[in-house]
Amino acid sequence: MLIALVFLPSTSGDALGFAIYIAVATLCGVGLRWWGTSPSSLSPKHAMIAAAISWVVISALGALPFYIIATQTLGSDAMSATLQTFATPVNALFESTSGMTSTGLTLATKPSELPDILLLWRSLMQWVGGFGFIILIVLFLDPSDDHEQLFSTELNQRPEADGLTRAAIRILAIYVGFTVASIFALSASGSSFWEALNHGLTAISTGGFTIDDDSVSTSSRVQQFVLCLIMICGAFSFATHDKILKGQFGAFINGQSLRLLIIIFIGVLLIILADAVAGEDTRLPEIAFMTISAGATAGFANTDISEWSQLSLFIIFLLMFVGAASGSTGGGLKISRATLLIRVHLRFCADLLRTPGIQSNEEKKLFENIPTSDARRLPMAQTVFFFWVVTLVIGAFLLAVVTQAPWQDVVFETTSALGGVGLSVGLTDPALPATAKLILMSLMIMGRLEIVPLLVLVRSLLTRSGVVAS
Repeated sequence: MLIALVFLPSTSGDALGFAIYIAVATLCGVGLRWWGTSPSSLSPKHAMIAAAISWVVISALGALPFYIIATQTLGSDAMSATLQTFATPVNALFESTSGMTSTGLTLATKPSELPDILLLWRSLMQWVGGFGFIILIVLFLDPSDDHEQLFSTELNQRPEADGLTRAAIRILAIYVGFTVASIFALSASGSSFWEALNHGLTAISTGGFTIDDDSVSTSSRVQQFVLCLIMICGAFSFATHDKILKGQFGAFINGQSLRLLIIIFIGVLLIILADAVAGEDTRLPEIAFMTISAGATAGFANTDISEWSQLSLFIIFLLMFVGAASGSTGGGLKISRATLLIRVHLRFCADLLRTPGIQSNEEKKLFENIPTSDARRLPMAQTVFFFWVVTLVIGAFLLAVVTQAPWQDVVFETTSALGGVGLSVGLTDPALPATAKLILMSLMIMGRLEIVPLLVLVRSLLTRSGVVAS
């Protein structure tokens, strides 16, 4: 960002905003390093607590440039209505949280009115957040420390035998490679370098922030097609990319990536059918783009989705709920968990139908036929699914109470925030009550951390305070 301040048009307020951010972030890093310890091994509990605290702190720090630059610009010719939005602390925190969690819901009604340095900051936040800020921290920790649990908590997959640091660096190299390729591809499709840079960063991270006022609705079909390819790459597992680059193409056919494409294709067909039922004109380019954006949890939009039929929006809701592949930059429940739960419970139902009159104490035997890999992953998948649904219901209820908005809009917006998607039917707005913004921010962070680490953190705090017994 210091280099960007030199080359991009900037003011003293811009420099002050990032100088304060760098100073505070450095002090926090040094303080946590001094205050914390380096245990010989990191337990799952402590890994989850570290992940939860990191994302809350990082989101809070990321709000500083928005707030400081906005307040420093008040009363000057450079002030715009969009920039003035972030002179309110809760708005600055909302934008930062959405960026760091690579969600994409935004309070910037006209992003083009923001200073270039803040536009780049929004894009970089999503790029860093999409990969996982904790993974970047791992690269700079003492290589002798055992941070395997921290790595698997953040990226949701275990590192291979060649070591945690080398695994993280290899995945980061793939991520950077895709980012550079995305920027060049967007430039070749007709985007300016500035637009290609920002949208390349936010597309591969499945973030969805744009520098244009209408997302990407004015982009050419070629540019939108390139964005679709980038979003799909970001929604694929890093492990799949790694194996494909090694020539193991079977990883694509047998893994989550193919399932994602199949789900997106089915979503397109269902929305076309919904349009036919509703008597609306079929808009194949818009339908295909929005379905990919929802399935990849990217949040780019080339049309006003609030004008779609309720049946079409329900299909988009399902795509956002299921989400992208595990180990990708995307959000949602994750395809691997959804397919695992469906597969296991269909098997259970089939066995139950083949065994009429089964006794309750024999039900456990039905699960003994489950493959070992599925049986090992099933408890966590069920746990995450349970808390995901509970969080969605509670979040939607609270948001409905605060906003008094139609329940369909509330459920859609809640799912978009929890799933890290960023698509909106118009509910997310600077005029939204502060309480509603805090609810959406909480959902973004909970969804980014897949809920469980935050629950572990809350329980740890309650235990320390004596409210809950250890």
